[in-house]
Amino acid sequence: MIPCGDILRWEVDNAFNGYLTNFLNNNENILQKNGESIEDAICENITKLKDSFWQRESFCYGIYDAKCIEDALEVFILSNNTGKQLDKSDLIIATLQTSWNNISAGDEIDALNKSLNSKFVGSKPFDRKKLLKIFLAVAPFNIPISYSISAVNAEIIDYLEGYWPKFVSLMQNLITLTNAWGLNRNKALTSVNALIPVAVWLLKNSVNVVAENEIDKRNLEIARRWLLIAMVTSTFGGSSEQALSTARKVILNIEGDDFPLLELLDELDEHNSYNLKNIEGVEDMIGSFSYKIGSNKTSIRQLLMLIRDELNYDAEYHLDHIFPRATFERLHPEFVHKVENLALLTGRENAIKSNQTPATFWQNDRFNSRFRESNQLPVDKCIENNMAIYDDPIRLWECRFQEMTKRVFSMLNPEFVQS
Repeated sequence: MIPCGDILRWEVDNAFNGYLTNFLNNNENILQKNGESIEDAICENITKLKDSFWQRESFCYGIYDAKCIEDALEVFILSNNTGKQLDKSDLIIATLQTSWNNISAGDEIDALNKSLNSKFVGSKPFDRKKLLKIFLAVAPFNIPISYSISAVNAEIIDYLEGYWPKFVSLMQNLITLTNAWGLNRNKALTSVNALIPVAVWLLKNSVNVVAENEIDKRNLEIARRWLLIAMVTSTFGGSSEQALSTARKVILNIEGDDFPLLELLDELDEHNSYNLKNIEGVEDMIGSFSYKIGSNKTSIRQLLMLIRDELNYDAEYHLDHIFPRATFERLHPEFVHKVENLALLTGRENAIKSNQTPATFWQNDRFNSRFRESNQLPVDKCIENNMAIYDDPIRLWECRFQEMTKRVFSMLNPEFVQS
């Protein structure tokens, strides 16, 4: 492959001849085919390429003197609109590539992208554009989330080169967390944008992501809950730049090291479809999901990951219908696919339960009281025969919906967070 920039230097014969000599010397591996020399044919083709530009003028080109970097971006995009659509992120990466002295920005971003995606099973949530967005969002210059190219001036570009190793370390810590939280499989990480506030908090407070002290562990658990609820409610869908700017401002301006769950919920309220500060809003959220809607399945999984205690994130979890759909879909088509009839079970637990009714959860020693409590499978102490509720789908669903609602609300309300 011959870069266009090299071709533009061939107008003078001496420059072309020198290039051709160097090309042949540096590419001896391509000068033979099937044991025969093809050097003459290569020279002829490169000479034809030169003549097409400088003699016959078969290609049209021009040198454009941009008045500002936004002006250059507009030409940059338009000149590529018949092929891959390029945008400002491509131009910024190209700028970093040519401006950094000791780091190849393009190669570094590609290597980090490949490394991060390798930690996920069944998905590749990162790409160049998303990594650049996180990189600029967490940098200590308060660069706008919907960054303009003019915001990345020469001083910032120089700083970013020295900042890059710290960013790589931050992203590695962040992926350590997502893995520990069970988000690196089953396509459970549905919003890279939702990671940005967590990344800002980690960086601001130099959080040890494998901390053993109770305060850090508690804060990391609160960060996990917020990340899950942010993805469940699509907080950073739609006008995500405004929501991300608000979230970053909250984290940077708040005093103390605690993860600001309550403050984020309060300030991002307008970006949520549900008011999670009251029990009715939580009820509306949980009641909105159905297994029958394909796009809901991951949200249901995330919600159940939030609700269920003591998940083993090394295990593979299945979404199980508590009352089997094969039997109960005909009888209760409106409810059998709702969240209150779904549970996260390991492969082993799912195999034991199989297509049995939820009375299995009461009768089988494998499903003890701790298991039922963890999965919000209620036991009504007012019922003389507790088994009755597990053979009555309507009553079980009603009770479980109430238990799940109280559970989610308690995880988000001030009393829980401050306890």
